[in-house]
Amino acid sequence: MARRGEGATGARRHWKQYRRLSKLAETGDRARAEAGLRQLLAQPLLPKQLIALCHNDLAVVAALRGAESESRQHLESALSADPECQAALANRERLPQPAGAEGGANASPPRPPRVAIVSLLFNWQLSSAGGGCVHTLGVGEALAGAGCEVKHFYARCPEAAVGRVEAPYPLAGEAIDFDRGSWRRDIITHRFRAAVERFAPDLVIVTDAWSFKPHLAEAMQGWPIWLRFDSQECLCPLNNCRFLVDSDGLVRQCPYHQLARPEVCRECLDRRGQASGPFHRMERELSGVTDPGYMEVLQRSLEAARAVLVVNPLVKEMISPCAGEVHVVPPGVDAGRFPPELAAPREMRKRPYTIFMAGVVEEPFKGFNVLHHACQMLWQRRRDFRLVATGQAAGRVDEFTEFTGWIPQHRLPQYYSEADICVVPSLVQEGWPIVAVEGMAAGRPVVASRIGGLQFLVRDGATGLLSTPGDGAELCARLDDLLSDRERRRALGRGGREWFEQEGSWERVILRYYRSLLTDLGPAAGGRDSSERGRAQKQCALTLDI
Repeated sequence: MARRGEGATGARRHWKQYRRLSKLAETGDRARAEAGLRQLLAQPLLPKQLIALCHNDLAVVAALRGAESESRQHLESALSADPECQAALANRERLPQPAGAEGGANASPPRPPRVAIVSLLFNWQLSSAGGGCVHTLGVGEALAGAGCEVKHFYARCPEAAVGRVEAPYPLAGEAIDFDRGSWRRDIITHRFRAAVERFAPDLVIVTDAWSFKPHLAEAMQGWPIWLRFDSQECLCPLNNCRFLVDSDGLVRQCPYHQLARPEVCRECLDRRGQASGPFHRMERELSGVTDPGYMEVLQRSLEAARAVLVVNPLVKEMISPCAGEVHVVPPGVDAGRFPPELAAPREMRKRPYTIFMAGVVEEPFKGFNVLHHACQMLWQRRRDFRLVATGQAAGRVDEFTEFTGWIPQHRLPQYYSEADICVVPSLVQEGWPIVAVEGMAAGRPVVASRIGGLQFLVRDGATGLLSTPGDGAELCARLDDLLSDRERRRALGRGGREWFEQEGSWERVILRYYRSLLTDLGPAAGGRDSSERGRAQKQCALTLDI
């Protein structure tokens, strides 16, 4: 439900009541919301902004039940109280014109808001896809399903190993082609700008770009821009997760980040940069991370962004001092991939319990070695389980471990369903690991490291259990406890599934986060918005389904 102006002065009790009623409407209890809004309007001495918002929300409720005339009357009342009420202005444009009005019955309905998603390092392969790429596709599909016209612009450069997108790819997209000679910062930004201009979006979301993100943001000046962070890119140019590997191979957390101590990060790159993989080295060189002016470009892009979307409170805390609007907006998971029947408790069978890890086991920071060590200790206590992990060549590893090979996205839910416990043993500060959300969507207890976004995602004792990163003995004890307690496994699995249904699906993420952000779109500050684009941006208010 569109609403603006909650910062206006007025009686706190009335504003609190209004917010509670808006939340009722957002969660589907429209009858109670409508009755409460009418009662609130009957109160004396309401500020004009609050009167306008109450009428606006009553207009939305009336429109959703098909009472367009009543909806229009409420919008006129809202604008009579406060002619500057942006939500009411936007909703009035979204309502169909009445018969006989200007344009008549044949008037074309206003178009849905156009959203351009801009990616530099995107790849989509059916056999595997990284969490950031899954997040990008999920955002696009969810916004398209909510009524936006979405187009994904991504770079395609075989020499740089980007833009490998296998069919079928479910999102409308445009590949912007490059070769080795044109894979330069100035050419990349120019071509992206030209392609996005042809689409004429109302909003640009910059994602999947790592350290190149601020350059793409500068190329998109003039449109409202959301910068989306999947992890800690631009905070840690070394590996996006602020971890260091000691000479003895141990992983430790870095206490610094680039926005606060850029000189420390430059020194770190000088010492460790060549040890990074070729993909990280390529994108850092392309982005000019160590160039004298890079930090100025990064600072400008954060300050100019209409919104900066991060996946957990830790990242928000680091970015907030340098940006205007920073919102914690975690990714969701498609509920259609995890129907309720798939989340049913696993029946008692003769075969052993299954401990499942979905992730890149070859990457040391994912923690598979810690999990395997924990299972080695567990094997000394009991031999009624098996450890199943994705990645590497499929086959048996030892007497209790087997690899599945890469599993396509459409087959992963079945593996979760066949597990008794899902484990995310990460050693680093990952943003919001999708595999933990998927484990809960499948109704399975999740045992995860108490680090990064996982400590906010997995609710210890409610949806799963948390364990100290890298502590194999503690992880072994957590697994042993769960394997020995069937009712606790089921209770945690139910808790995870309930959380997913309330907060973790894309439908819920759109309702809880994106809808209000889209409603808040207005002309870009200092931008190149024509009156036509300004009108189009206001169309977001009633576009998204409640």
